[in-house]
Amino acid sequence: MTKVGGWTIPETPEITEDVRKVLEEAVSGFVGSKIEPFALLGTQIVAGVNYKLVCKVTPVIPDAETKLSIVTIYKPLTEKAELKDITDI
Repeated sequence: MTKVGGWTIPETPEITEDVRKVLEEAVSGFVGSKIEPFALLGTQIVAGVNYKLVCKVTPVIPDAETKLSIVTIYKPLTEKAELKDITDI
């Protein structure tokens, strides 16, 4: 059951096409790193939806090390998705 304000953990961490589109929208124009979704940790219904994802983040510089990071995205009801936070694991 989904509760407004509470986090919902998905049955599987699969990255659906809808989640992939939200991530792509949030990182469009983001420079400095390539962000690839790995797993969906959860969603939170607010005045829109917050997403927590595990992503592979690779800086776009020579010999850069790829890291796993928790990426937080906010998708408002009627506006573009926003990248809110990237925290290395």
